[in-house]
Amino acid sequence: MQLRRRRARASAARRVGEHLLVRGAGPELRVEVVEIDPPEVREPRARVLAAAEGAAAHLVVLPVPAGHAGLLFVDGVPSGRLEPGQHVYWKGLRRVEARVVDLRELGVEVQGQELLTADKVSLRLNLSVRYRVTDVERALLAHADHQEALHRCLQLALREEAQRLTLDELLSRKEDLGAALVARARDACAALGLTLVSAGLRDVILPGEMRAILGQVVEAERRAQANLITRREETAATRSLLNTARLLDEHPTLLRLKELEHAERIAEKIGSLTVVGGLDALVPRIREALANE
Repeated sequence: MQLRRRRARASAARRVGEHLLVRGAGPELRVEVVEIDPPEVREPRARVLAAAEGAAAHLVVLPVPAGHAGLLFVDGVPSGRLEPGQHVYWKGLRRVEARVVDLRELGVEVQGQELLTADKVSLRLNLSVRYRVTDVERALLAHADHQEALHRCLQLALREEAQRLTLDELLSRKEDLGAALVARARDACAALGLTLVSAGLRDVILPGEMRAILGQVVEAERRAQANLITRREETAATRSLLNTARLLDEHPTLLRLKELEHAERIAEKIGSLTVVGGLDALVPRIREALANE
C-alpha cells in the first residue's frame, strides 16, 4: 500500500501498482510504502490515514462504544478483545470484522411462564432479572445469541424452583424466590459468560377457576376468624357474669346494693309506686326479675 504525503500529511492512499506523480511547483510530495499484514493500523497512523483522501476504500473502521467490548475476527477466527474506541484495519488482504457486546448491567423479562406447583396448581409467573456480561469470549462464542440462551436458562431454573413449592409457599416466599433462582442458575449462566445480579418474581397469575377457588378459601378463612372472635367475646362475657354471680353470692351487702340499684331504676321509669308490705316485700320481686333476665 502506498501513501502520498504533502507537507508531512497523508493526502491520498493507493493500492499496490504503478502510479504516476507529476512534480510541479506545489508542496513537496513523498511516497511511503506500508505493510498491510498484519492488517491492524495502530495510532497515531490510524488517525492520520482515516483523514486521507481515498482512505475509506482501503480501511475498515470498527468502532466500539463506551461501556462495551468487542471480539475481533480475522478470516472468521477470533483474534482478541477490542476495548472501547475506534479500531482501524487494512482492507483487502484479510477479512476483518468485530462483534460487540454491552458490558453494562442489563435486564431481561421472563413473561407468562406456565408451570405446576408441588400441589398441582397451574399458574403463570412473570420474572424480572438483572445481569451483566463478564466473559466477552464466552458470551459471543458459547451461543449464537446469549440473551436467548439466558432466557431459556431462567425458564428452566424458575420451573425447577417453583415445582418444589406449594402455592401457599410460593405466595409467602416471593421475596426469597429471587435469591433461590440466582443460586440455581448461577453456574449455567457462568458457562454463557454472564453473571446474574438479581432476580425477582414480579407477578403470579392464576387461571380464572383457580382465582375463584382461592377467593372462596380466603372467604372461609375470614369467616372462621370472625366466628372465633365472636366465640371468644361470648366466653369472656360469660366468664364476667360468672365472676359477678360469685361476688354477689359471697358478699350479701353487695347483693343488697345491687337490689337497691335495680329498685332505683324501676322507680325512675314510673310516675307513682305503691309498696305494700314495705321494702322487704319488694326485694323478692326484684330478685325474681333479676333471675329472669
